[in-house]
Amino acid sequence: MSRIAGVDGCPGGWLCIVLDTDTCAFKVSIFRLATELLTYDPFIQVITIDMPIGLASNDRRRCDELARNLLGNRHVCVSNAPIRPALYSPSRLAASAVTQIAANRQVGSQEWALYPKIINLDSTITPLHQRWCFEIHPEVSFYRWNNCIPMQHPKDSATGMQERVALIDSVWPNARLELLQSLEQQGITREHYALDDLNDAFAALWTSRRIFLGQAQRIPEVPDIDSRGLRMEMWY
Repeated sequence: MSRIAGVDGCPGGWLCIVLDTDTCAFKVSIFRLATELLTYDPFIQVITIDMPIGLASNDRRRCDELARNLLGNRHVCVSNAPIRPALYSPSRLAASAVTQIAANRQVGSQEWALYPKIINLDSTITPLHQRWCFEIHPEVSFYRWNNCIPMQHPKDSATGMQERVALIDSVWPNARLELLQSLEQQGITREHYALDDLNDAFAALWTSRRIFLGQAQRIPEVPDIDSRGLRMEMWY
């Protein structure tokens, strides 16, 4: 018995889609904390998460820069990961001050919004987890899924939603609708997740399957290691 999973951060915590590789059965859950996410199913062999794993002490991570290069005119989808010295700053202004000194850049609002989720995951994950737990970026996964052509519309726009759903339905027909029904049956409302969170979790799951089958690529090919011993890499 083996299972794979794809995860996206959402307002309610961590939206996780699990696929049983033997029965092709899906399950969707939302976990409030990363500790719950990483311990709930011992049969998961690969889990991919849309969140930075491993943080540089200064400057930008190479994997983020390489991901931007892949996406071309859609490069703005990839935010900078925080530098580790700024991670526990009490405000965006304080984080920017630390980051300006160490990395000669400011902290944007999109980057700052990720700090709580990154802290939640970083306080839980260890180098041992990276045997089966991997970082992805949904737009890079969708890029590879779409024959190395970046998605051309924002994920929360009607057109952007359609182009991503078309890819999901082409591989797993009806699965998305079934999981939306499952979330509703669990009493999980749209206050806890957005439709693009579910789509991004499917993008993560698609890359999990590629890792499981030995087909995935990572950037960079030889990853840097952060001060906690975590590999700074991105899979697609």
